[in-house]
Amino acid sequence: MDADNPADGISAPYHPGQTTSIVIDRATVDAVLPSANGVISTYKQYASVLSYALSGSGATATTYWKYQTKIKVDIPDLVGIVYLGNSSLDGSIVALDPEGTEPGRPRWFGLDNQEKVKSDWNEGRRLRGWVANTETIDAVLSIHGAIFGDKVPLPTADPTFAFTIPKDGSLPLDGAAPSIIDHRGDSSYVAAIPDLGARVRSLTLEHPDPNGIGALYRELSIDHPPVIVQASEVRYRALIETATGLKELT
Repeated sequence: MDADNPADGISAPYHPGQTTSIVIDRATVDAVLPSANGVISTYKQYASVLSYALSGSGATATTYWKYQTKIKVDIPDLVGIVYLGNSSLDGSIVALDPEGTEPGRPRWFGLDNQEKVKSDWNEGRRLRGWVANTETIDAVLSIHGAIFGDKVPLPTADPTFAFTIPKDGSLPLDGAAPSIIDHRGDSSYVAAIPDLGARVRSLTLEHPDPNGIGALYRELSIDHPPVIVQASEVRYRALIETATGLKELT
């Protein structure tokens, strides 16, 4: 992992970087590609072998793709290494911990429906939802409880905020509506989010009913809501300005 560079506009403290050494030998290749006779023939095979070799390091290998006229197209021969740690960024990757404790209630962000999570991921629908902050969560639920569900204190052991979770754990309106969070008047969490220099330049929601979702956003008084455009299915697109240029997340 590269060291943080203050010239990129990143706020202190700076991570010094971390070097991890791995070995890819015949045994590694055979473990992943048992019928390949020790030969890695494609970049996707290389990514699979590299991910296996990186097991336990906190990183994994990935291939890349892009959309061309709404069709997902692989970018050949491009393999990257992705850090899996928690960076405390305001944008988050949320996943089910298979070794975690059963919460005794539906999990947030639809994580109980792993088939749906995986199908969305495979279809490029990886930006699945967002969270809106409020100081009046009870008032929101009194009007829109059918959409947002129940108020759940989190973390379970020592709650510091309240979060809405639909009764079946699904994303509100399949992700078109935000989950709602209430920090109970405590804004100190903001100081713990490091500024890594990335800026959201736009967030667009594709939806079959843009007028209906737009009306809901207005009723909720959403500040800076996503731009909604007509489309056949729900999909988000975010443009993020980074030190290496504008990036799109979907």
